[in-house]
Amino acid sequence: MLLQIPVENAIKHGLRLKEGKRLLRIQIRLLLDNQVEIVVSDNGGGYRKVSVNHGTGTGMKVITQTIQLLNTYNSRPIQMKINNVLVGEEKEMGCEVRFVIPLNYSYQLKKN
Repeated sequence: MLLQIPVENAIKHGLRLKEGKRLLRIQIRLLLDNQVEIVVSDNGGGYRKVSVNHGTGTGMKVITQTIQLLNTYNSRPIQMKINNVLVGEEKEMGCEVRFVIPLNYSYQLKKN
């Protein structure tokens, strides 16, 4: 779920109507502090509060609320950030959704 919604948003709100080269990148890497970083980025013009495609914002609200709930059961939280970034060789404006997830993160909705 963490990847599906940002990828869908990148296509729907950024890349679908974009002319020229379209970039969608998913990067996953292990960090030195026993965490995994997942970054979804595109060159679709960046995050805008209002999109031509008139999204409801429900997808990102669901992710945010799910992370907040799960974080209450974990000592190290999932971190999520959304930023506008310059992407690709042409340095076009794009959106980046970044997650940092501890390797021992529990997805259980109860204490063990």
